[in-house]
Amino acid sequence: MKDFNGLILKILGNKKAKENYILYYLIKKWPEICGNTIAKHSQPKKLENNILFINTDNSAWSHNFLMMQRQIINKINSVIPLEKDKKRTLKIKEMKFYHGKIENFFVQEKEDEPKKEIELNLAEEKNIEFQVNRLKNNDLKPLFKKIMKKDKKYKKTLYFYDKRLCPSCGIPLLKGEEYCGPCGRKINAKLRDKISEILHSAPWLSYNECLNYVICDKILFSDVKERMQEWSISEALKETATENEKYFAVMLNKELTPENISDEIVKKAIAGYKRRRTRVFTSGK
Repeated sequence: MKDFNGLILKILGNKKAKENYILYYLIKKWPEICGNTIAKHSQPKKLENNILFINTDNSAWSHNFLMMQRQIINKINSVIPLEKDKKRTLKIKEMKFYHGKIENFFVQEKEDEPKKEIELNLAEEKNIEFQVNRLKNNDLKPLFKKIMKKDKKYKKTLYFYDKRLCPSCGIPLLKGEEYCGPCGRKINAKLRDKISEILHSAPWLSYNECLNYVICDKILFSDVKERMQEWSISEALKETATENEKYFAVMLNKELTPENISDEIVKKAIAGYKRRRTRVFTSGK
């Protein structure tokens, strides 16, 4: 069926589930989206709040992506499946980059023995039947029922064998999850606040150094730091900016410790930020 991917998106219950499915879909389509050469040096790694995080194997490829960012985002959004009324309810608005080894996403993990599928009980069957009957389109009901039953059986089988529960709320987890979606978002928000607090106290810290104070992944750290860098430069360029605000911006952006910074370095860096901002605004980009 042509709109199979769109139908799956339509029945997924929350935004996080939709993002996970679209990420998987984009990984499969990546060579088609950006070409085989670029695909060998990059890989979509995470999709969160309409931001697609790309893993590249070196900084040169990150720079190439930045130069082509708008074209690639347009191409990505054009291949995301249509979900409702021939519209895409979730689009990529921004791309962010970090460096690391490119992994083969489709390498299958070997299992010691096949897992026997756990059947649904009568209450679960009735619940699915109730949800399917709410659909107005009778032609879609058999397909939706099949997808929902398959998804429910998969989750039930996974929990039966692995018995992994969310350590925060206790609901069954899917493979690769440490927390369920809602709990993961709460923990993610707390981690962001903690990283921000640490960088406010010691703006020169790198990711590896930050791990001494808080355990987080590199994507999250880079995103928090990048947002803080932009904010700090904006504050430092204000006419009312204090010396402390200027020093903070330079230490954060250049990872300079207090003993390695000087008035001359700050003055030169602030002038550079001002030229860069002026160039961007006057160009209209």
